Amino acid sequence: TEPTDAETLDRDPRPTDEAAVRWFLRNHMPAADGPLLSMRICMYTNTPDHDFIIDRHPGHPNVTIACGFSGHGFKCASAIGEALAELATVGRTTLAMDFLSLKRFATANGGVAVRKDAAQTHR
Repeated sequence: TEPTDAETLDRDPRPTDEAAVRWFLRNHMPAADGPLLSMRICMYTNTPDHDFIIDRHPGHPNVTIACGFSGHGFKCASAIGEALAELATVGRTTLAMDFLSLKRFATANGGVAVRKDAAQTHR
């Protein structure tokens, strides 16, 4: 994957895009290795450490932040839903979610580290 943004994303499929999928199909799902019918380029976002962010907004306690689920968030959907419901209704969650806190990106002066690659969008 290559970091990009919505304005500069090359939306034309490349032979290497299909080749990666073909390799997987041949090795893991050979019966699905049929003719290509269509291909689209999608985008997804990640945090710098590739873990989600689930937290309350530091300046607006009535706002819950939940992002960075691209690629693997679906596997945790039930736990994420439970945590978000608790955050929305009681302001805290009983699940161990501290490692997903926005605070892990905090700077020494109390701000949030924002780097060019902080929320990379990938092709």
